[in-house]
Amino acid sequence: MPVARPRKSIDQLKLNGAFRKDPQRLMARLGAPQASGELGEPPEYLKPLEKQIWFELRGQIPEGVAGASDRHAIEMMCRYLAMVRKYGITGKKGLPRGEQSLLLQYLGKYGLTAADRQRLTIIKKEDPADSPYAEFGEPISYEKM
Repeated sequence: MPVARPRKSIDQLKLNGAFRKDPQRLMARLGAPQASGELGEPPEYLKPLEKQIWFELRGQIPEGVAGASDRHAIEMMCRYLAMVRKYGITGKKGLPRGEQSLLLQYLGKYGLTAADRQRLTIIKKEDPADSPYAEFGEPISYEKM
């Protein structure tokens, strides 16, 4: 069964010039949510091991991938990883198969597996003054179309 390609971000489409070819494509995507804020500190109610894992994950997730809106997903990853570290994967207290699957999905979404890290595309915002083309003035903005 064929699998659909992952949807490209607005930044990727801008870089590829897709909006010059089809400006309506931009209009359809303008309402797309953007990650807001930083991931921040772990919630107070997490257990000590879960907080430790929070800081570990925060250091491992590639920059620009997780934000404040991802806190609930990161919390779930912390809880599942704490269970794995405390009880292991198998056994009566181990992480059930369904949760193992969810944990692997979460890890993949945040680029924490080798295969999924290759699929992430992070476009860092550049300072326009650092551009070699800065002397030519402001670039044309397709967002205003």
